[in-house]
Amino acid sequence: MKKTTAGFKVGIVTSLLHLGFAVYLCNIFSQSNSSTAGLVFIPLLILDAPIIFLLQFAGGLPPLVQFGVLGSLFWFLVPWLTGRLIERKRPDWPGAAKCFSILGVMVLFPVVSFVGIIPLQSTLSDRARRPVELKKNLGDATSDNLTQRVVFSDKTLHQGITSIDHGLWRSNSGPETLVCFNWGMVLLDDQYEELRRVEFTNHYVSVRPVGIADAGDCRVLARRHFKSATLLDSNGDEIWNHAERAEGESAIDGALSGDIDGDGVAEFAVNRRYREGIKLLDKNGKTLWKHPVSSLGHIEMADVRGNGKEEFFFKDGSSFTTLDANGTVVDRLKISKAPEEFALVQWPGIRNRLNILLPGENNIRIADMRGRILMELDAPGCRTYGEVDAVAVRFRKDEPAHLAVRKNLSPDLAVLYVYDANGTLVFQKSETTRKGITHPTLTAISAGDSSEERLLVGHWNRLKGAQLVEYSLNPDAEVKPLEQTTEAGIAPMVYAEENTSRLELLPRDAVIEGRIKLEDKPTGPCLGYWDSPDDFIWFDVSGLGEGTYKVIVNYAAPSQNGGVLSIQLNERMFEQHFKPTGGWNTRADQGIGVIEHKGGALAITLSIKEPNLENYAVMNFFSMTLVRQ
Repeated sequence: MKKTTAGFKVGIVTSLLHLGFAVYLCNIFSQSNSSTAGLVFIPLLILDAPIIFLLQFAGGLPPLVQFGVLGSLFWFLVPWLTGRLIERKRPDWPGAAKCFSILGVMVLFPVVSFVGIIPLQSTLSDRARRPVELKKNLGDATSDNLTQRVVFSDKTLHQGITSIDHGLWRSNSGPETLVCFNWGMVLLDDQYEELRRVEFTNHYVSVRPVGIADAGDCRVLARRHFKSATLLDSNGDEIWNHAERAEGESAIDGALSGDIDGDGVAEFAVNRRYREGIKLLDKNGKTLWKHPVSSLGHIEMADVRGNGKEEFFFKDGSSFTTLDANGTVVDRLKISKAPEEFALVQWPGIRNRLNILLPGENNIRIADMRGRILMELDAPGCRTYGEVDAVAVRFRKDEPAHLAVRKNLSPDLAVLYVYDANGTLVFQKSETTRKGITHPTLTAISAGDSSEERLLVGHWNRLKGAQLVEYSLNPDAEVKPLEQTTEAGIAPMVYAEENTSRLELLPRDAVIEGRIKLEDKPTGPCLGYWDSPDDFIWFDVSGLGEGTYKVIVNYAAPSQNGGVLSIQLNERMFEQHFKPTGGWNTRADQGIGVIEHKGGALAITLSIKEPNLENYAVMNFFSMTLVRQ
C-alpha cells in the first residue's frame, strides 16, 4: 500500500481539518445554555450525511464521537479510496489531474448528500415515527360504517388545505363552503361546484376566515412564515398587516380571530410561544393589550364559560388558562397528563357547551371545563404530539351526534377517528398527507334542507393535489341507542315519543354545571342553590316532532328572589324575568314563549342573566314543559 499517494495526503489534511472543526463546534455546543444549541452542527449534518445515514439505527452517539471520530474518519476514507481508484484505473494521469479529481469527488459528496441522502434519511425517519398500530392498515378504512366520496379535487393545488368552513360568506347569498389554501380560497355551493376563486399575491402558512361578518363579505386572517399576520378582504387585498418582528418581538407562532368582547365586531390576536405570549389587536390591527406567557401551548378563542362572549383558552405550562376581554386571568384549570395539543368540541350530548378533547397514547379523553373526565375513547395509534381538531356530526336528524377527530401524527401522516354517541369507535382511517401540513382540517355541513349533516375532511394526494372528501353514514350501518347515563357532564338524552303533544323535562333529565343541587322538596324534586351566572342547567332532547311548541317553566321563589334567566333552545334565545311566587315550595308556571321546531334534536340551556338579589338563589326549578300548539 502506497501511503504517499495523492489521496492519502489529501485525506490526512481533510480529516484533520474536519476534526478541528468538529472539536470547535462541540466546544460551542457544550458551553451554550440555549435550547437551540444543536443547530451549530447543521454544517456537519450535511458533510457527514452518509455516515449518519448508515449509523441512524445504531442509537444516539455523543457529538464528538459521531462527528469528531467517525466523521473525520469518513473524510479521510473518501479522498484516500478515490485516490486508490484513480491509481488503479488511470495510473498515467499527472499528479495535478489526480488531485483535482479527488477534490471534485469531495465537493460532489456534500451535493449528493443535500440532494439525495438527507431527503432519503428524512423520509425513512418519518416512516419510522409512524405508530405501529397504523402501519398495517395505512390507507384503508377499518369499517364500512361511513361511505366516502371525493367532492372536490384540483391538480393545480399542490399546497394543502388550511381550513374548511360552512356559512354566510357573501352579501345577498346563502350558506356556502369556503375552502382556504396556502395561496388563496375557493367558494363552493351545496353541490360542491366552484362559485368563486381568489388567488393571493403571497404564499401563507395559515389562512383562516374571520367568523364575524361585521364588514359584509368574508375576510381571512393569513400568516406568512417569519413575516407577518395579515387581514385580507374577499378579493385577497390587504386590509392591514402586522409585522411578525414588530417592536423587537420574536416570530409569530399563530394568529386567530373572534369576538372577545361580544360587541359583534371581530378582534384579532397574534401569539408567540415564548415570553411575549398573546397580543390582542382591534379591527384595524392596532394593539389593545399584551399578556405575556412564559410557555404558551395551543390556544383557542371560544365561549368556554357559556356567557355569550369568547375568551382565550390556552395551555400554559401544566395548566389551562382562560383570559377575558381585558386580558385578565379568570380561570385556571389543571388536568392530569394533559398534552400540549387539544381541541374544543360540543360533544357529547350537549351541543351548546364546549368540552376539551385531549389526545393521549392510543386513547382520547373528553374533559369538561371543570377538568372532570367525561369519557375515555379508544384511539389506536393516537399520540400526544401533533395537532388535532374535532367536530360533532349529526349524521341522522333523530339520533345523537357522532364525534369526528382528525389527528396529525408523523410529519406526513394523519388519521380520522369517528365515534358514535356512546364513545364507541365506529370508523378509522389513516393516510399519508403532504409533509408540512400541520393543522388538520374538517367540518360538518348540513345535507340540503334537512337537519342531517355530512362530514367534510381536507386531504392531499401526491398526484391529484388538494381534495375534499365527504363522509356520510352508511344507510345499512347499525347505530346503537345512546346509553342513558347521569355521569358528570354527560347529558342523559331525553327521547320524545312519536307524535307526542306534550314533553315534560324534569330535574332528573338535566345535566347541571356549578353549585346547583338536586333537592327533594315536599312539593317534588327540584334543582336549587342556583345563584351564579356561571351555573347552568342543560337538557338534550331527541326525536321531538316538527311543529310549534309553547315553552313553560315550573318554579318557586320566595318574596325577594327570582330574576332574569337566559334560555336557549337550539338557536332561539329568550330572556325571561321570573317573579317571586311566595316561597321555595310555592310552585307556579311561567310561559317563556313559542318556538318553531323543525324536528329532530333539541338542545336546551338555562342560565342566570340577572338575579333579583346578588349572590342569592334565583329559584327552585321543578320542570320545563313543551306543549304542541
